[in-house]
Amino acid sequence: MMDSPRMQQMPNPRPQKQQPPQKNTMPQWVVPLLTAVIVALIAVLGFGILLYTHVICFHEWSAATCELPQTCTICGKTVGAPAAHRWRPASCTAPETCEVCGATQGDPLPHTWMPADCEHPKTCSVCGATEGEPLGHDWTAADCETPRYCHTCRKSDGEALGHDWKDADCEHPKTCKRCGKTEGEPLGHKWQAATPSAPETCSVCGETRGSALAATLVGTGYVQTQTGTELNLREKPSTDSKSLAKIPQHTELELYSFGRDDWYYVHYKSFNGYVSADFIRRGSYTTTAAATAPPVITTHTDTVPAAPPQPTLQYGTVRTKYGSDLNLRQSPSKFSRSLCKIPDGTEISFYDNGDGWYFTTYNGKDGYVSSDFIEVH
Repeated sequence: MMDSPRMQQMPNPRPQKQQPPQKNTMPQWVVPLLTAVIVALIAVLGFGILLYTHVICFHEWSAATCELPQTCTICGKTVGAPAAHRWRPASCTAPETCEVCGATQGDPLPHTWMPADCEHPKTCSVCGATEGEPLGHDWTAADCETPRYCHTCRKSDGEALGHDWKDADCEHPKTCKRCGKTEGEPLGHKWQAATPSAPETCSVCGETRGSALAATLVGTGYVQTQTGTELNLREKPSTDSKSLAKIPQHTELELYSFGRDDWYYVHYKSFNGYVSADFIRRGSYTTTAAATAPPVITTHTDTVPAAPPQPTLQYGTVRTKYGSDLNLRQSPSKFSRSLCKIPDGTEISFYDNGDGWYFTTYNGKDGYVSSDFIEVH
């Protein structure tokens, strides 16, 4: 190899004086230590750079959502896939809605309407929404046993009216004046035997049936028993018949003949019945004639009553218990023959007979009416 011209022309350097080597006084362990420290610092710095640049990351994962997978909150790295929506069913007021993220899909459902009733408007059975007004009750009036109630919904209100009872009479059971309901049985007529002046008569309501007894007034007589004992007044002309009353010795009676010679039909106090002719003496009894004189037969007929016993004219209105007609009788006795019927509510003028009977004139007929059925003005 040839030298360049310049190198050839350069003079040889001046030999330099060699310096004596310096003596090293640092301990031998320092150098390795410093080297290790420097290496460590470089390593820490490099690791920090790697962490800062997310080359290395201690992940802190957030839960996956409906739109994002699992994600590191430090470096943003993701893992897996987004979570599925958790759909809440649609309602009348909202479509299907995700319970996680609030996303919706579709449309709200239509209302499920329940028809309006008396107290509630048309109402959705799902959400409770209402529309319109209640129908209002259609009340049916209360009766004796049922309170007022709605014809539509059957709701009741208040109390039943209760029955307005009319007492039972001879032909009708206890009856409600308002609704006509009956309870029990009719009382039934209490018939009193026919008399010569009146047919069979009900002692309760005054109703009559049949005709007057076919008997003729033959006169008066008095009781004359052999031992002075009382005489039985029999229900029928037979000694086996029921005794209605006991008639004391020497009691005077009106005697009626009914076609038999061995019995008389008589009226005693409030009873009508039969007495044996064997113990009746015809005529009027006196203490002297009873033993010595023959009986005096007195005959007379059943005539129209005499003039009014009281001169003071009064006024009143017929008021019977059941609104029936009142008998105008020939004499002041409920066993006397009925001349005619006076309607309930009729106003009459009368004379007070003083014994529970009033003398009056009705439709041209003179007779007696019971004071129990006259409302005096």
